[in-house]
Amino acid sequence: MSGMCCLSSSRCSGLLSWFASWVVFPICPLISAPLAAISLVRGLRGGSAMAITRATLLSPFVLVTAVTAFHTTLGYTHGVAYLHPDVRVACCGAPSPYASWSVDPRSRLPVIAEPARNGASRFMWRVNDRMARMLVRILGPQKGSWTGALPTAQEAGSALAKGKRASSADFLAVPDLTCFANRSKSPIEIMAGFTLVPGANPTGKTFMTSPWNNLTLLGTGPDFFVVLDPTGREVARFGDPAR
Repeated sequence: MSGMCCLSSSRCSGLLSWFASWVVFPICPLISAPLAAISLVRGLRGGSAMAITRATLLSPFVLVTAVTAFHTTLGYTHGVAYLHPDVRVACCGAPSPYASWSVDPRSRLPVIAEPARNGASRFMWRVNDRMARMLVRILGPQKGSWTGALPTAQEAGSALAKGKRASSADFLAVPDLTCFANRSKSPIEIMAGFTLVPGANPTGKTFMTSPWNNLTLLGTGPDFFVVLDPTGREVARFGDPAR
């Protein structure tokens, strides 16, 4: 009877630890980890197949990792997978800085800078980034990626310094920069049309355009420029106009 009570207590403790690991996981995976470990130990001691399955395959770390990896693979096959800059797994700490490039120079995957909602999002970002980079290493760049050379900030700055002032037509390939094409607009109207480059000062630096190898550069200098391929499609950008 005593053994049955201990077994029942172990199962109950394992179930509570598993449930608590899920409750805590969205807030801070670091605290969720020991709870998931306790659930696993209790499950192994109890010997119940259901408890072991729950503590392993249904653990937040296993299930969330599997779902995130599948989602990343699906995005890669459709050419929409992306990375997050300087991802941190810890539940506390400074926010990740914005990336200098809009694409990762090595894998050529787009880099999306966004604030972390919680600890779980940081965990999923880390899984996503590792899975995406692994897919690129094994299968090659994802569909639609530009794999040619990209200029350094210094090369782009030198080219733009020798280029010409951008006209309205030069902005057509970069829709979120078209607010710079007509400098007669009021600052409010300009900012209303500005969507993808936060913190920009439209009345500041002059936009220039210049060829570079077989590409076209559009920007203000080494602190901000957009790289367009021979068809006029944006393949990468560096910095932002406010710098």
